Amino acid sequence: MHLGWRPHDIGWLSSVLQFVGTILFNFNTFDAMIPSLNGFQQDLVIWAPNIIGSILFLRRDT
Repeated sequence: MHLGWRPHDIGWLSSVLQFVGTILFNFNTFDAMIPSLNGFQQDLVIWAPNIIGSILFLRRDT
């Protein structure tokens, strides 16, 4: 088992992309709890990370 930076390994790349997607979904969860956001701010801080996280989950090549 080798740990480290291996961006050319498809399994490693898939895992990193899913990890980033998971982090973005967590931002979405915490941002949704801010009650003082207007409509544009909600779109920006809640839905944008959710969309990017969804795209990263779909990017699985294994």
